[in-house]
Amino acid sequence: MKPFLSNTIVGVVAIVLKRGWGDPGQPGRDAFLSSVDQLLLSEDTRVVALKALEALVTEFGSEAATPMGLPWEFHERARVDVETQHLQRIYVNAMRYFESSVPGAASMD
Repeated sequence: MKPFLSNTIVGVVAIVLKRGWGDPGQPGRDAFLSSVDQLLLSEDTRVVALKALEALVTEFGSEAATPMGLPWEFHERARVDVETQHLQRIYVNAMRYFESSVPGAASMD
């Protein structure tokens, strides 16, 4: 897949995921993160998984939020939820990939 296409697709997925963030019982968040976790396990899909994590974190960041016609309070609640409920999982998975990919990374302090 061409890099510009995968960047666009994961960006759109992040926007759609954020748009539904406030929906009650939104199962898409955990399903998305579980899918990304699985993609990180394969060398063939790892780059797309990392792009998806980057797009998600960027979209939920306050400065880069896509307006979507929603009130600022929605964006702020979504950002806080990601930070308190999901950011650690994203960080741990990204670091796990980094440590397995860079020789000597696990011993960096």
